[in-house]
Amino acid sequence: MKIQRKIDYKLCHRAQLSLEFILVLAITLSFLILWLPLIVNTQNSAQTSIRDFYIQKLVDDISYTSDTLCILGDGNKRELTIIIDEDTKVNSNMNKSFQISLISNTSRFWVTQTKCIMNFSKTLPKGRSTIILENEKNIIKLE
Repeated sequence: MKIQRKIDYKLCHRAQLSLEFILVLAITLSFLILWLPLIVNTQNSAQTSIRDFYIQKLVDDISYTSDTLCILGDGNKRELTIIIDEDTKVNSNMNKSFQISLISNTSRFWVTQTKCIMNFSKTLPKGRSTIILENEKNIIKLE
């Protein structure tokens, strides 16, 4: 006496598809787990580079404008439109240099020399803003 078993090929085909789906899902998830930290690190590095670019541009713009005002003499003003992506402090205390530092990270700062004595301290807000540099009695002031 033989027992005959009928195999339902539709069910086997579904089971095979489910197994293939699980394998593809497992490979995809393992790929993401391996590469996700690298992608996040690259994104953070890019954001830091962009922020540093804007800060360096701010340093260069203020330095160039203050040197121009120094050469032009007393009573001249220049307006600068700046873009920064973080609150930033700019200060100088009656010397020929100024310092720019990030509010969130005071250990990161930029210092540069200029031709004139400068006297100002200002916090610049995040985003686009306009500042005015003025030569008043051969001292550069920031408004």
